[in-house]
Amino acid sequence: MYVGMKGDFGSLSFGRQNTAGVQISDMSDIGTFTGDQKAFVSAGNEQINNTIAYGYDFESFKLKASYIADDQKNADGYGLSGIYSAPFGLDIGLGYAANDLGTDKGSADQIIAGLGYTMGDLYFGATYTTGDKDDKADTEFTGIEVSAQYKITKEFRLIAAYQNQEEETKNVTKDKADFFELTGRYDFTKNFRSYLAYKANGLDDKDAGYKVEDTIRLGLRYDF
Repeated sequence: MYVGMKGDFGSLSFGRQNTAGVQISDMSDIGTFTGDQKAFVSAGNEQINNTIAYGYDFESFKLKASYIADDQKNADGYGLSGIYSAPFGLDIGLGYAANDLGTDKGSADQIIAGLGYTMGDLYFGATYTTGDKDDKADTEFTGIEVSAQYKITKEFRLIAAYQNQEEETKNVTKDKADFFELTGRYDFTKNFRSYLAYKANGLDDKDAGYKVEDTIRLGLRYDF
């Protein structure tokens, strides 16, 4: 929950809400299992407590900035992002986020870039992120996500996506995510939808630390 105001100056809000970088991750986060690339760094994640967010929409450019006043000492964070929309359906986005991890616990930062292209009922999106998950522990990360969506009818669409994430700690690299997704989605109304999603997991059991299995998910979703 958050409160805010909106006017010619843009929008300003405070509370539990998305940080600035989420508008970039949303460019490829259109599936059921997608979007985890924003979770590497708290300052770039969604639905974060004590977040101050500012947004301003120019004619073809969307600017967002955020600041996290964390309850924990020395754990504040900030983010800045922008998306330029060309007149022929191409969107280009770039964002940066950083936050401390607590007293004497180091810090984390992230650069995230995104592309989106809309052509009628077809949409393509891609994001790439890289940064330090914990500079004190020397843990770095990279992530890529590509997705496509085709609206067959007004109510029904097909979504396909691929995601890969890696973390490197002291020159040892492990996959954190590696999967393909195929989803069918049916919208009953603007707020109510159903979906059937299949996730083909390509992670190695050793990297995951558990027995990796594919996933099928059937669900209903209502947005208030």
